[in-house]
Amino acid sequence: WLTMFESNRLPFLWSDILNTTQHVIVPATFQEPIFRQSGVTTPISVVPLGVSEQFQYTQRTRKPGEPYTFLSFADRGRRKGWEYAGFAFMRAFGDDPNYRLILKGRKENQFPVVANPNIQMLKADMTDEQLAALYEQCDCMIFPGREGFGLPPREFAATGGTSIALNWGGTADDLSMWGLPIASAGMETAWKGHATLEGLGEWAAVDVDDLAQTMKHVAANRDYYRERGQQQSAYVRMKYKWATFAEQVRDIWMEACTTYDQRTLPRAV
Repeated sequence: WLTMFESNRLPFLWSDILNTTQHVIVPATFQEPIFRQSGVTTPISVVPLGVSEQFQYTQRTRKPGEPYTFLSFADRGRRKGWEYAGFAFMRAFGDDPNYRLILKGRKENQFPVVANPNIQMLKADMTDEQLAALYEQCDCMIFPGREGFGLPPREFAATGGTSIALNWGGTADDLSMWGLPIASAGMETAWKGHATLEGLGEWAAVDVDDLAQTMKHVAANRDYYRERGQQQSAYVRMKYKWATFAEQVRDIWMEACTTYDQRTLPRAV
């Protein structure tokens, strides 16, 4: 069974269902102790997800006077933490036209009215090819989301951009190798505003001051981080491959099937 969850407490009956399986696969290390604490006794393996081959390293070139551009994802309620990206952007740069923030949502998203002319709301469903083109237009991704794994900031790093991601949950794994951390401001009630999950455990709160300072630092040292981006891109594309993911899942599947067959074969008499 391949699954994940974003807060530190599993939904009701999940452990009962997972304990009927031969093996559970999760994509990030933080989930194994949470699943255990929630009552899962089935063997658990951590197998990271893969980044699409569409996201390749791209040398970013900017015209003189072009604003330094941040990107954040603004969908799926408050879990993505996009409001923190907006707060930190305002705290770091105010209405300085040399900086821009794009909040990328889905077509059906409803955004509040934002008075800052340097914050752009983008409502669009995109293919990997379209996302890669959007990534190339941006210098830095802000990703304060609470994630089971966190594909977008790793995808962005694969293209050579700088990813700033929350140092908790699925984005904490190997973060120093592919991005920069957003500090946690302690824990908070998870899933606020969600019709069925609100109050189901906790997840990390975002330290907005830390995020704002990191954004200012990255923008002030953009040449250094563009050079660093090439190394991080190589790491992501080596570490997170769908082919590797498929091979590891296949091996676990074969082992689980063998163990199951041995347990169910009648004993010789």
